Amino acid sequence: MSKHCKHIWRNYIEPAGFKSLKVIAHSAGGFCLTGIQQTFQSTFYKTVSSIAITDSCVIEKSLLTPHQREFMAKRAVHYISSYEDLGIEERGRTRRGSAHMEVCPHVS
Repeated sequence: MSKHCKHIWRNYIEPAGFKSLKVIAHSAGGFCLTGIQQTFQSTFYKTVSSIAITDSCVIEKSLLTPHQREFMAKRAVHYISSYEDLGIEERGRTRRGSAHMEVCPHVS
């Protein structure tokens, strides 16, 4: 899946020349996002303005560089399944009790 995501970025996103891009990554897409950030640093950070991650359990803080962690903390939101009302920040809670390490705010 990571190979496919990098192919899409290289062959479609970069040539399109977007000035601003909003990314939605679901489940394992969070892990793919990490690979794209690392591989395409010259275009990713200039192009992506915000990220919505939905129910992902695979973004490991230890795999991110300090720059990636800072970017994710400022521009990404992780929407998780919850019994709370929509839009409530859920500090310290991760997707269904997984070992996911927080890299951005978790919201119901």
